[in-house]
Parts: sequence; C-alpha cells; structure tokens
Amino acid sequence: MILTVRRLCACGVWAIASLPLSAACYVLVLPYYERVLTFLANVLLKSVSPRLTVAVNHDAQLVVSTTSALGVGVLDRYDPHVVFLNLVILPALVLASPVGLARRIKVIAATMPVLLFVDVMMFFGMVQTRTLLAGDPYNGIYAWMWGTVMAGGQVTAVLAWALAHRDVFGRATPR
Repeated sequence: MILTVRRLCACGVWAIASLPLSAACYVLVLPYYERVLTFLANVLLKSVSPRLTVAVNHDAQLVVSTTSALGVGVLDRYDPHVVFLNLVILPALVLASPVGLARRIKVIAATMPVLLFVDVMMFFGMVQTRTLLAGDPYNGIYAWMWGTVMAGGQVTAVLAWALAHRDVFGRATPR
C-alpha cells in the first residue's frame, strides 16, 4: 500500500508541474474542440422545445439562444474554461502517470473521444437544468443538478484518468 501512496503522491506533483504545458495545449485545441462540441450539441438541442442552438462567440463563450417569431434571444452564456476544464486536467494527469510513452498515447487516444461525449452530454444537461431553474429558481433538486453538472468537467477528467490507470494504482506490490 505504501508503494501505491508514493506513486500517487509523485503523480500528483508531476501533474501540477505539467499543468502549464497542458494549459498551453488547451489554448491551441479549444477552438477546434468547441466546433465539434457545438455541432454535436446542436444535433441534440434540435429535440428540445423551445428549439435551442449553441454557438461560439468572439470571446470563445458558448452562447445558447432560441429563435422565435420575435427574433433571436440569448438565453445564457457559458465560460469554456469552466465547461472544458477537463481538457487541461486530463493531459496533465496523463503526462504525470507512471507509465511509458506508448501507454500515455493510448490513454489520450482512448479518453479524448469519451471526454467529448461526456462534455456534450454535460453541456446538454447544463442547458436543460438552467432552463428548469429559470422556470423554478427555488427548486433544490434543479439547483443541485446544476451544481453537479458545472463541477462535472473537473471530475470527469480525474475519473477518466483513474479508470485508464486502474491497473497501475490498483496493486500494492510491483509485478
């Protein structure tokens, strides 16, 4: 068990040290990631009533709007740095993982599509819970759902990393 704790502590130190590199890569990837996410989110949002659309504005914010006979109305704006924080956290964790380069590449290749799927679902959930809260702002369940979805980006990165490395940290003695 001490080996596992040591590995985990060393990984944590390296993950913190890797955050600047990961953040730099995030800045480069974000515009492309947002395009894919908005496309997929718009496919899902076609099914809700009133019909909603999402677009990226000049500040890289995700803007949710609705179109009616009166024109376009903006419902909400979402900061991508909150929604997509998992894109910074996961690469830093993978870089710090106590595995070889080939394994790290496989982990990134396997987890990024999963994160995209989760981000689309969470964004859809954010929009839906925000709509519910607009109709009933004092509903505790809606507020709890909103908070859970907003924190989900950070949590999903750690969960994806932990699941991808469960065999590394799951044993007390080396093989």
